[in-house]
Amino acid sequence: MLELKKSNLTTFREDNHPMLRHLRSPKKALLVLLCLLLCLSASATAFAFGRGAKGPDVYAVQGMLKSLGYFSGNITGTYGAATEEGVKRFQKAHGLPITGAVDNQTLQAILWAYGNLKIPKKPAPAPVPKPAPTPPPSREPVPKPNEPAPRPASNLRAVA
Repeated sequence: MLELKKSNLTTFREDNHPMLRHLRSPKKALLVLLCLLLCLSASATAFAFGRGAKGPDVYAVQGMLKSLGYFSGNITGTYGAATEEGVKRFQKAHGLPITGAVDNQTLQAILWAYGNLKIPKKPAPAPVPKPAPTPPPSREPVPKPNEPAPRPASNLRAVA
């Protein structure tokens, strides 16, 4: 059986993880742990933006709101009073909390509404009329315009 001693554990950790030797200080270990937690939590967090924000995200939201009829200003990429008012109008019309900021829920609603506006809907196909049924062909030949009509056959024979 393997006998565990404190010296064996120390050697094992240092041999397999040479980077751990640098983290023996509690301050360094705490700093690394804090950095890892910040990195992991930031990737799962959606950030809202509002008045004063600038950039391509604001530019895109302004364009979508303008297409939807909620923003009438110029598309500048700067989140100002006109953009905030357009966001508030959109939020009110779609039953969202009226904050004037674009949070995750508002952004998803804007994207959904814009997608519904821009993605062409396939119209229902027009019903195809059914042709009128054709009558079954008759057994008697149809007379040609210049020929006399055929006489019906009879079972009586003329006696001569």
